[in-house]
Amino acid sequence: MFETLRCQLKGGHLFVDSRSHPGMQTCVRCRMRKPFEGAVATAAGAEDDPGKRRD
Repeated sequence: MFETLRCQLKGGHLFVDSRSHPGMQTCVRCRMRKPFEGAVATAAGAEDDPGKRRD
């Protein structure tokens, strides 16, 4: 609860790339984690690629 309040008072979350969790971003104020937007879009696009073979 207090972590979210801290981010709200200072203008929102400030996300940076996580070194310990590749593909994730971490808020430097409250340590909340979220997936990296580029990684999510790339993974979704790779599944729909018609040229990709699955054996």
